[in-house]
Amino acid sequence: MSDFWAHAGGDIVLPFWAVAALGVLSALAILDRLLMPSVRWAIRRQANRAIDKLNTQLRLQIQPFKMTKRSQLIDQLTHDPDVLTAVEANARETGRPREVVAAQVRAYAREMVPSFSAYTYFKIGTGLARRISTSLYRVRLGAVHAHALERIPPDASVVFVINHRSNMDYVLVTYVAATASA
Repeated sequence: MSDFWAHAGGDIVLPFWAVAALGVLSALAILDRLLMPSVRWAIRRQANRAIDKLNTQLRLQIQPFKMTKRSQLIDQLTHDPDVLTAVEANARETGRPREVVAAQVRAYAREMVPSFSAYTYFKIGTGLARRISTSLYRVRLGAVHAHALERIPPDASVVFVINHRSNMDYVLVTYVAATASA
């Protein structure tokens, strides 16, 4: 059949491949709209349970903002009143349209806000770091300043500074930090 649409006695006849493609697209749309939200909800619920369980074992707990979706963090950053004021000021100074400056700010925000999966990092990543570290090294803590660590408030953000001499430093810090903190 050379024509895509062929009329035969008032009926519309479609090639089999077109019907099959429409059927597959329809099935995907149904899955996306009906099934996927419940699957995402179940996965997020499982991740929240795992993090709640992990938080009972840690002195420095995982803060709720670490569970926030990346897109929401980008929106919060780009709609912050100080950022909006800076966008307006830059648009006036440079003479560029406000929308162009806002698009540039959004691009910077997408670049700065990390894509972070707390479940993957804390459930899978720390176990993997532990296995890699102990298989390659005999990991020992030379000095622990327990008194100093006890004075850190539970809601504080702790920053580990790495000397960047080895790519393995990141794996080792993850392994050591996972035993006490997030």
